[in-house]
Amino acid sequence: DLFPVIMLGMEPPEEKILQVAEGKNIFSKRLVTGIATGGALMTVVWLICYAIGATNGSETATTMAFCAVILSQLFYSFSARRETESVIYSLISNKTAFFAIGISVATLLLITLSPLCTLFSLAPLTFGNWATVILLSLIPFIVSEGLKIFKQFKKA
Repeated sequence: DLFPVIMLGMEPPEEKILQVAEGKNIFSKRLVTGIATGGALMTVVWLICYAIGATNGSETATTMAFCAVILSQLFYSFSARRETESVIYSLISNKTAFFAIGISVATLLLITLSPLCTLFSLAPLTFGNWATVILLSLIPFIVSEGLKIFKQFKKA
């Protein structure tokens, strides 16, 4: 989680992000709802990955859940960059983001595809397992971005 946090810290602020009326809470209902929704979706993804992996044993289940935890957070970090603006409109505004995500993915691959996996009690994943983990890990990001786009069109 270190590199995505650094990435988010280097993100230029949204306009009016800190303009909160005196006496109002800085945590808007939209922000809290978004965090709760993202967390709930990621938890469901992790549990589904674990359940699917459990059909091939507990090590595969643990490995799939481990990969889903990391990948879903990495994908979601792109969406978390902006509270109201879709990442689609600002994808290349923070080049550090791609570097940070790249380091995190490389670290995940190093741990899961090398002899280090035995140190962490992880099992090698098949292509199908990886495809499942990646596709399911994209769900929180897709839902978050879809809600942002929907709210933008609804405003217009």
